[in-house]
Amino acid sequence: MARSIETIYNELMTIKLSQPDLTDLTPNPSTAADLKNDLTSESVVAVWRLWLWIMAVATHTHELLFDKHILDVEAIHDGREWGTLKFLHDRTLLFQLGDAFDWNGVQFVYDPITPANQIVKRCAVVVSGFQVLFKVAKLDGNGDPEKLSVAEISALETYVDRIVYAGTQFVIISDDPDDVKVDLSLVFDPLIISPNGSLITDPAVFPVVDAINGFIKNLSFNGVVNITELVDYLQLIDGVVDPTMNSMSSKFGGYNYAPIVMNYHTFAGHAVLDEPNSIITYISENDV
Repeated sequence: MARSIETIYNELMTIKLSQPDLTDLTPNPSTAADLKNDLTSESVVAVWRLWLWIMAVATHTHELLFDKHILDVEAIHDGREWGTLKFLHDRTLLFQLGDAFDWNGVQFVYDPITPANQIVKRCAVVVSGFQVLFKVAKLDGNGDPEKLSVAEISALETYVDRIVYAGTQFVIISDDPDDVKVDLSLVFDPLIISPNGSLITDPAVFPVVDAINGFIKNLSFNGVVNITELVDYLQLIDGVVDPTMNSMSSKFGGYNYAPIVMNYHTFAGHAVLDEPNSIITYISENDV
């Protein structure tokens, strides 16, 4: 860490005092505080003291530049730590579909960088057993995660094979969203919500269903569906008095539904509400 100008000046003065040939230079001793006081007085200040101060300023500036250089080097190092999950995550987002990924003598690079070809917009890299899982998705026209095509996955596999350590076993997962269904009993305020779940002021709006969809959609990629958090979220809806989650289930791919006990870690990295197979029982608070 850079020393202050005053500290450097005083250290230089200590060195000066240790030199017998310089004992005739007065005042003797002289500190940075002494020099500052003399500069504001009518006294004549010795030239050697001014040069000492100039050297202190130059040294201080030099040390500041070294401090900045250290920070810059550390930032570069932290951002290019090969093999870590963060490194693999960041580099996967830089994949460019249809572009050559060539060796420049140090590493594989894209030249030129073409952001329009960087199709992977959602990514999570996790370790499962002895494999590294790359969960990825692009975005559709509505900004929702969408699976990559077979050709896109094949190209991404070649790209990933060049950025991982040799011998690393990895799998690319890019699939349709997982399905989540609910069995929910909900006490509602009949002044706000109709018995069918729509808003009295706008029968086309179903706030509870919209809220569940929004909750699942707004999960971070590779996020976790938590029952308690969803129930808490539903309690914030105007007109909802008391939501009770009887059960929640989930599935991915061609598998069957399995109950969610507390948390569900999405397989594809994203999920949707299976509305046709969900059950929402609306109960007026007048009937409770």
